[in-house]
Amino acid sequence: MKPATIKDVALAAGVSVGSVSNVINGSRSVKAGTVKRVKAAMEKLGYRPSAAAQSMRTRSTRAVGFVVNDISNPIYASIAKEAERLLNEQGYHLILVDSDNRPGQEVEIFNTLNSGRVDALVATLSDEQDPNIIRALKNVDVPVVLLDREVDFPLDSICIDYAKGLEKAVNYLTDLGHEDIALICGGENIRPGRECIKGYRAALKKKEISFQQARVKAGPLTADFGYQQAMELLSRPERPTALICGGNRIFAGALRAIKFLGLKMPDNLSVIAFDDTELTALSSPEITVIARDTKEIGAAVGQFIIRALEGEKDAGFQNVILSAELLVRESCANVKRK
Repeated sequence: MKPATIKDVALAAGVSVGSVSNVINGSRSVKAGTVKRVKAAMEKLGYRPSAAAQSMRTRSTRAVGFVVNDISNPIYASIAKEAERLLNEQGYHLILVDSDNRPGQEVEIFNTLNSGRVDALVATLSDEQDPNIIRALKNVDVPVVLLDREVDFPLDSICIDYAKGLEKAVNYLTDLGHEDIALICGGENIRPGRECIKGYRAALKKKEISFQQARVKAGPLTADFGYQQAMELLSRPERPTALICGGNRIFAGALRAIKFLGLKMPDNLSVIAFDDTELTALSSPEITVIARDTKEIGAAVGQFIIRALEGEKDAGFQNVILSAELLVRESCANVKRK
């Protein structure tokens, strides 16, 4: 059987082709009874409007691009799921795209999605300081919301208070007697890395514990980086008594190193990770975490996009900072004095 056409729908609904087109495009001038008959005919005939044709007519794709730097990160999936729930209610769909932490790939993605393929963008930049990324971002002519990133020109952004989260983690460890605390986190070319180091240093200073640059390893938010740096830190004769992993992928790599070296948590090493994932909850012992509320983040993403697309055009830019909470579990213990 041939696919149903717009003329078939019009005939089945007893209306004109123009009326069917108005219903498809969401025109408010169509009577409720007509909308009901047209939608019933479309459902009965299995008719699906051409997305490309709709886009050309309305200059809207009803699609929102979500550019992430690591699609394997479960946190992005949780955030995207909540954001899409809100966007779907307004007739939008989320398109998840992975830049694989490659600035060049990110530039290509921005340029491609900006060519009339999406109505708005959500982005986690792989490098906030890369001039090509910044140039491509400035050329995007649809609303943009940055997730956990900041740039030096006005854009909506939703960020986490990593500095406060790190302070809570360091305070908890020092209350257990730890003074030799190592940190593996993102690089200073992205906000999470800078904020983690900022909170770590501030907490040590308040506790009058000297900052040791050798105990801080900043770089890519990847499992490989977490493994390499944890191996270096924990293989030393004078290894730290506690380790904070400033990213869930970093923790996955660090956990592999901990197991390879035969260390036991919390007997030989106290560990705090980022994000309340299945990995931290199902580990033995369960891991103490600095947790982000992914539903809250996803809801904020959805609300920001809907506001940008459906709200006031000159409402100004918004920047929100969401909290990070310390969830105490079983992976930390009082330090064992030598």
